Amino acid sequence: MIFIRAALLQVMAVCSILASTGFAAVAHAEEFHVAITTRGFVPNELHATDKGPIRIDIVNQTRQVHNFVLPKFYLFTQNLQPNEKTYVSFVPDKTGRFEYYSDTGGKKEQGYIGYLQIDHK
Repeated sequence: MIFIRAALLQVMAVCSILASTGFAAVAHAEEFHVAITTRGFVPNELHATDKGPIRIDIVNQTRQVHNFVLPKFYLFTQNLQPNEKTYVSFVPDKTGRFEYYSDTGGKKEQGYIGYLQIDHK
């Protein structure tokens, strides 16, 4: 019993130190789900804040290979085969409206463009 209490006090001390340094032990991400469809990205407009991490889950629902590129944050997925899923996550360091797209083959694919709006909170 004494060992458990001592261990609990150590964990609480570490959490206190992390909190005092501004480091969040567990940060909750804003989560989005984007489908790559024959009509393009759905949704093709995402709205987030700069208050913490962002996670974007991506699934390719077409019969063609596509990817997801958000260049202003240096995010590039591998080429996604039909029905393949992946995600990207990052902490935004700027606000504004940022384009994302699929560029399988090395150039933007027509109709596969969307926008991420990041606002200050």
